[in-house]
Amino acid sequence: MAAASPAILVVFPWCLDRTGHGNVQRVLSMARYVSARGVAVDLVYQGNPRVPSREHELIGFRRVLRVDGWHSSDDARLYAEWERFYEGHEQPSWNLSPGSALTAVVRSLLDAVPYTAVISSYAWTAPIFTTAPDDVLRIVDLHDVLSHHASRCLETTGRQAPFTLPFDTERMLWRHWDVLLAITRDEAALIEPTLRPDQRLLTVPHAVTSSEAVPPRPAPGTVVYTGSDNHSNQAAMAWLLTEVWPKVLAARPDATLRVVGLICGPLQQTPLGSTPGVDWRGLVDDPSVELASAAVCVAPYLYGSGLKIKVIEAAGAGCAVVTTSAGAEGSGLVHDTHALIEDDPSAFASAIVRLLDDKEARARLGSAALAHARRAFSDDACYGPLVDLIRAHATSARQAPALIPSAVVARARTAWSALGRPDVVVWGNGSHTRALVPALHAFGAHVRCIVDGGADQRSESPEGIDVLPRRLYQARRFDLVVLSSQVYEPEMWRDLALERAAGAHVLGLYRRELMTPSIRQHLVAGALSVPPYRAPSSRVPSDAAAR
Repeated sequence: MAAASPAILVVFPWCLDRTGHGNVQRVLSMARYVSARGVAVDLVYQGNPRVPSREHELIGFRRVLRVDGWHSSDDARLYAEWERFYEGHEQPSWNLSPGSALTAVVRSLLDAVPYTAVISSYAWTAPIFTTAPDDVLRIVDLHDVLSHHASRCLETTGRQAPFTLPFDTERMLWRHWDVLLAITRDEAALIEPTLRPDQRLLTVPHAVTSSEAVPPRPAPGTVVYTGSDNHSNQAAMAWLLTEVWPKVLAARPDATLRVVGLICGPLQQTPLGSTPGVDWRGLVDDPSVELASAAVCVAPYLYGSGLKIKVIEAAGAGCAVVTTSAGAEGSGLVHDTHALIEDDPSAFASAIVRLLDDKEARARLGSAALAHARRAFSDDACYGPLVDLIRAHATSARQAPALIPSAVVARARTAWSALGRPDVVVWGNGSHTRALVPALHAFGAHVRCIVDGGADQRSESPEGIDVLPRRLYQARRFDLVVLSSQVYEPEMWRDLALERAAGAHVLGLYRRELMTPSIRQHLVAGALSVPPYRAPSSRVPSDAAAR
């Protein structure tokens, strides 16, 4: 019988029904590619009562679920859980926290459906997945390094970004995932030094649909800008309309700036809405039609991080692009090869006028930008490695035995969470520990040291953790000591009699009675139960070196 195709759960914590946002385009683009490659995709997203549902339009997926509510009947318990999750770190603001209703729906699906992987947008959704089965690969699409974006916003505008995380909190969140997707190589370089050795980091740019050829431009005097209504776009357009566009009109009074997208709404309510020579188009069904007709596309970003999706969309449409250093970041576009890149407003205006006046220059830059987009931002180039990763994990999950039963990992995770997420001491250093340490890391636990009862000298484990002989171990009151053996667990429990008498937190993984009162008092009866002890089988690592 042929193996079943892998299935994944895609989670988006904001509203997918509001078109015109780059993050929405990215989620749907990635999910559709994965689905088209034979992976079953279930898509769950947070609804917004002020935005009509487009759930029925999201085709190509196995199931689509819009979660209309924000709260659930489990609010109190979940909020207390999240308080413990962020203990020792500054919590994100409410707009960077998942809804409890979305959390409940996602957790129910993970309990009921045998997914190969989950792909969730934004690291701050990590608390949703603390109870996910251990064989489900947890993938986060970061979209952006939020702390980096916020620092650039403050430096450029003097204002706090509305979406920001302290770097220490963001780093902690990154470490809760198995695989992280960075949108540019530059952002991957920022993230990589903070990760655990067993985590994977992929650079997955945003894919765009490219034109077959550079299209004819029926509106040679038209400049186009497309964008959503986010704060960086509003700052960019304010700069363009006040510092740049008057200079363009002085040289080319016949020029028209066509503004497309959600950006029109907020700006038209300000004095900028009456700027001469501006045609406010608003949200249109197909922005690519506007890109195809205009002579020049502008992307006047003043700050930001990640990849500017509107820039590479313009490149994929064969447009002659004028942008800034911030707009070109991560795109690979080179000044005067693929685009004109200027940060000074006078130079930016001169670049626009130059292209309006020079048909050959427009054609040269548009052709080079299109070729670059096809090469660097095709669907296969961007998302192919992600599908390969999902398929490889599905194959390994079918072929490899589960070294540590999921109920055992759940027991350790529950005790660790209930005690306030303390450092963990692993007692024993056999092959069971080699399998246990990655499982502990996977749910965010920090392993302070490994104690090896048969060792004479201090050393380092293959995971880079201190290995101490019994005589060098110094107990700390708040550590959680986890017994890492199925066979020798009772002997280990007896070895720790003095530490237990002094109030240490000690947890056996396989025998439900091996749990100190300090752990038991935090939990309801049965919360740490596991299947009855059975003699070791081939599915559990050997304990020959455990003691």
